[in-house]
Amino acid sequence: MIKFFRKIRQKLLSENKFSKYLIYAIGEIVLVVIGILIALQINNWNENKIKTKKELFHLENILSSIQDDLDNQISPCIKKTERQIDGFELLESDFYDNNIISNDSIKRLFFQFMAQWDLVLNTVAFDNLKSTGMDILSNDSIKTKLLTLYGLEYKYVKSLQEYYDMSHYDRFSSSSTIKNIDWWRFSDEDKQALKNDRQLFLVMKSEANYSLPNYLDELEFIKPISQELIENLNQEIKRLKEK
Repeated sequence: MIKFFRKIRQKLLSENKFSKYLIYAIGEIVLVVIGILIALQINNWNENKIKTKKELFHLENILSSIQDDLDNQISPCIKKTERQIDGFELLESDFYDNNIISNDSIKRLFFQFMAQWDLVLNTVAFDNLKSTGMDILSNDSIKTKLLTLYGLEYKYVKSLQEYYDMSHYDRFSSSSTIKNIDWWRFSDEDKQALKNDRQLFLVMKSEANYSLPNYLDELEFIKPISQELIENLNQEIKRLKEK
């Protein structure tokens, strides 16, 4: 092709047809420019395709992570915390204020209240996105919502849980009444010992009325945020795949 154009140029010059050569030269320049523009366009298209592929990879991983957190951590933790609060309310009304509850029920409700859910929220996918660069996301709304969920809400609920876990463990591990009870052979004497321990009752009441409700409020606040973000991510992933 290059030899072909060279021959045309030489022929025009040898025939002293300068005006035709000039027109030809301009046409050749235009063809070169068009070729460069096409090459740049193809290069940009390839780069955008690679960027979209990376964006999809991160969004799909984050979507899976948020869905897993919602299904296997946040939702069951909400139920567990609600059961703790409900358990204390039953103990307060049917055991501490009255005596209309069986020993087995007392034992079950104490276990229900003392047991903790170890909330483990997965931030690996989001951390990978941050290390790559948040600018890879083309949707600013999703970017803001991810920063809010992971940067604010996850950190806050984790701080509430860590504080609660530490105080909860310290309070119950230091209770001589709790330590001295044979829970497998729970007797009327054990029942009376629990009822007589006013400090233990006040500790449980404080947790049931303040610490646990605050923790529950934040979990219930995060849940709809996560659900909305899951819907947004599904829509964005679909859009990117259809580009």
